[in-house]
Amino acid sequence: MCFDLQYVSYAIGQHVVLRNLNAIFAEKSIHVIRGPNGSGKTTLLRLLLGELMPTQGSIFLKKTPLHQLGWQALAIERAFLPQHHTLCFNLKVHEVIALGFAPFALLPHEKQAITETLLDLFQVAPLAHKNYLHLSGGEKQLVQLSRIFGQARAALSLGHTPTLLLDEPFNTLDNARKKTLVQAIESLPATVILTLHGHNPFKTAAKWSIAASSLLLEQ
Repeated sequence: MCFDLQYVSYAIGQHVVLRNLNAIFAEKSIHVIRGPNGSGKTTLLRLLLGELMPTQGSIFLKKTPLHQLGWQALAIERAFLPQHHTLCFNLKVHEVIALGFAPFALLPHEKQAITETLLDLFQVAPLAHKNYLHLSGGEKQLVQLSRIFGQARAALSLGHTPTLLLDEPFNTLDNARKKTLVQAIESLPATVILTLHGHNPFKTAAKWSIAASSLLLEQ
């Protein structure tokens, strides 16, 4: 298993966002979480990320309590794509992608090879030396996806099986690039947990839904 949730609840004051969740997310699988806006999809991802702590219950990552894992261990085990990007540094595109390599002891030529592969995969090679802050929303999304996949590929190269937590990853992408992303996710030997609001393009994914503060595995 990858993540194991046991009686997990999360509340903000008196408002219960998620209640009594019990779920196992299998390793090396795609998991799609759907639900209306405000249902708690992003909150669930942030709980899995370790950014939020459950009000009650426990979350285990590969049988280890999530709260016991330090930053370095978590950075190796999972990568997160938020719905809204807040990076505000004057970095070039290739430097943003390289942020994904921070937890790993990779040689320069290994980082370069992964970066070039992802620049080509997500069709952002012409932007490699441009200022990230000057890009459009769609271009920034592609660069952030490149960073996330770079982090995952670095982990895989060192024998780890990473987990990608993707919050509405298809936002701002045109149909051609959505197809590219679907293919990239399906071909990656990793665990992928993503939220969607609209159409689910994955035929073999485990389908989860959030409703009335509960998480259900669809049959």
